[in-house]
Amino acid sequence: MQQKVRAPLIGASVCWALAIAAMPATPARAAGHESARPSEPAARESTARRSDTPAAEEKPESRRERAASRKGRDSMTSDEAIEQLSVRIAEKLSAMKAAERPATDKRPDGTRSEGNRLILQNSARPAARGGEHAPHEAVRPAGTEMRPTYQRAYYKEPVPTTRSSNDEAAAFAAAHRRANGAAISTAAGFAAPATPAAGPAPATPARLAAAAQGSAAHGQESSGAKGHGAAAVPAAHGPAHLPHWSYAGESGPDQWARLHPEYARCSTGQRQSPIDIRDGFRVDLENISFDYHPSAFRVIDNGHTVQVNLAAGSGLTISGRRYELVQFHFHRPSEERINGKQYEMVAHLVHKDSEGRLAVVAVLIERGTPQPVIQTVWNNLPLEQGEEVTAQVTLDTGRLLPDDRSYFTYMGSLTTPPCTEGVLWMVLKQPVQVSEQQIAIFSRLYPMNARPTQAAAGRMIKESN
Repeated sequence: MQQKVRAPLIGASVCWALAIAAMPATPARAAGHESARPSEPAARESTARRSDTPAAEEKPESRRERAASRKGRDSMTSDEAIEQLSVRIAEKLSAMKAAERPATDKRPDGTRSEGNRLILQNSARPAARGGEHAPHEAVRPAGTEMRPTYQRAYYKEPVPTTRSSNDEAAAFAAAHRRANGAAISTAAGFAAPATPAAGPAPATPARLAAAAQGSAAHGQESSGAKGHGAAAVPAAHGPAHLPHWSYAGESGPDQWARLHPEYARCSTGQRQSPIDIRDGFRVDLENISFDYHPSAFRVIDNGHTVQVNLAAGSGLTISGRRYELVQFHFHRPSEERINGKQYEMVAHLVHKDSEGRLAVVAVLIERGTPQPVIQTVWNNLPLEQGEEVTAQVTLDTGRLLPDDRSYFTYMGSLTTPPCTEGVLWMVLKQPVQVSEQQIAIFSRLYPMNARPTQAAAGRMIKESN
């Protein structure tokens, strides 16, 4: 029986010895073993004490316990002995590990010291977890001065957000379009607004001068600025930049202000033309000093009316200011009314002064005898719309005026987009006559090209005595 028990015990003892030998020799264990090994004098003294102690002094209870223990071991089976030895080994290992682990020292400055290792704590950015970059545990050799070593901390850096290649391409294309648009706008003679226009530009002298000059300076009027040289918009804009307007339908007078921001004054202005002339103040107005001479001329059908562009040299003087005659054109029926009466046609003679101010003389036309100036214009009508014909004869515009040159006067606007205000109007009270055939020729081209009358809005109207 004893041989059966001893064999397993010997095997377990060997396992225990191997386990202890396999453990790393830490400084604490080395120090523990050195302190546990007694010096030679101490060993001799301990041996002497044991030899001096008589066996008779041993307590009976201790002898009985050892006997019972030997008897219990002799009666153990091999499995029970192995199990008991395993428990003891586990307890021993636990005690040894507890003795080697120093107490953790938490410091008030946020750092933590574990033995000879100093770990920096960063509450703002936690270190990487999950075994990434496990720190190396430094071990201080026995007998050396303990110096803190810093553990390398690894943090997960945020991944920079980058724009996708498609977004970059779209942004680049948008910037390219904006740059090209600005360059084209500059080349065309105007700057594209950075923000939506709050309203039409004020009627400055420079804009009024451009309006009066109209197509006379460029050979023809742009499709976006007809009639009164509504060339307050530069001709360089051309039909590609301003929308088409007309006298009826979706692009008619009621819709002009919606077609383009530059046309906004057509609905928001307070001094718009034409008007129904009523209740004027009868005063002694100064006479208009007309200074018209025969001159070369060109005729163009610009898609809104028939317009006659005149060479320089003719003009008028009013209130001490001289205005040069630039062009005249026609509307049917007359845009101006006098006490509600509308005429067959009207001719608008557009003038401008040296500062760009506009003055328009309205000559009312009624059915009657042939008119020589109008017949000369009809003789030089172009065959195609948009073409300009240079006449081979001269034209004396003074022959278009009536004998009685008394007039109404008020401040108004151009009667075509962009409806620029600040225009001095002089409507001659006496109409001139044209033949029915002459009226019919224009009617075939433009049966109706008149803007409806606008509100007088309390403006002052003066009338010659």
